Amino acid sequence: MLFRSETGSAYVERDDPPVREAIGRVRAAGGVTSLAHPTRLNQPYAAREEQLISGWAAAGLDALEVWHTDQDEADERRYSEIAARCGLLRTGGSDYHGDHTPGILPGVGNGRLCVPPAVLDDLRRLAAGRAQLSPQSGLDSAVGQRPNGLLRG
Repeated sequence: MLFRSETGSAYVERDDPPVREAIGRVRAAGGVTSLAHPTRLNQPYAAREEQLISGWAAAGLDALEVWHTDQDEADERRYSEIAARCGLLRTGGSDYHGDHTPGILPGVGNGRLCVPPAVLDDLRRLAAGRAQLSPQSGLDSAVGQRPNGLLRG
């Protein structure tokens, strides 16, 4: 496969900015930041994992992915509690990527995933507030909605 993994023949190494810098860039542009796949931090100690997340929250991280296909109910509880302690919104996603993720379906993952609709409402409220503060906000135009929630005509 050409692009499917870091071992694909067309894979190109990239330089990612440090997490705090990335958070700053996104927020400066009026965006909302969420740490996806926190189980993939691969921290053997829960305290160290929470310390990392807490530090990023202090740097401006907005949300933590609580619901994800790779996370079980215990993970969901743990990440929900961490989000609450750190003052973060909760997000979720199936991690569906088309044919690259067989057995994963959009919105339901492997069948167990259920992200509450209020999660999107919370993100929209935060994004709407940012859009009013930043003329560079891209979420409003990216989802085709005005900050007041009305669809563009």
